[in-house]
Amino acid sequence: MSFLHALPAVIGIAALGIAAGYSVMMLLAIVVWQLRRVSTPTTAERPPVSLLKPLCGAEPGLYEHLRTFCLQDYPEYQIIFGVRDPADPARAVAERLAAEVPSLTIDIVVNPQQHGNNRKVSNLINMVERTRYDMLVMADSDAFVGPDYLATVTAPLLDPQVGRASSRAPTAPCRPAGSGRASAPCT
Repeated sequence: MSFLHALPAVIGIAALGIAAGYSVMMLLAIVVWQLRRVSTPTTAERPPVSLLKPLCGAEPGLYEHLRTFCLQDYPEYQIIFGVRDPADPARAVAERLAAEVPSLTIDIVVNPQQHGNNRKVSNLINMVERTRYDMLVMADSDAFVGPDYLATVTAPLLDPQVGRASSRAPTAPCRPAGSGRASAPCT
């Protein structure tokens, strides 16, 4: 019977040892991750960027989403908004932002030309003609980003061994005014 009384103690000590080992491994992983992290480049190291924003329709929260891209803490960038239809309501939103932020280079491309079957890709192809810079960033119209988005997404591209990078920009669901929720308001 003494073996049965000792068994829980042995299992407990073994579990404690496994938990301690796991904790040490996690601390080592965090240290290695911190050492290998790409540091954010200084302003002088950040190359200019052309940001492509294909648009189609005035979805809820479009103005707020697009405005976050106009407020980037990045030294030199251009935003190119593209629509296929001159009557697209997203065009008016882009024009409003261009008027509100005259210090930012904002181009609006209206071009119905179709390249293949994918309208979004066609829109992007139509916008590329207006790019001023070699570094391109593309983001969907429903992305809601912080002021460090461009610095963060372009940082890996400063490594000469990196040719392209991908990230998922967070999107914010719209909310009715006064709902008290932490998402983007609807327009």
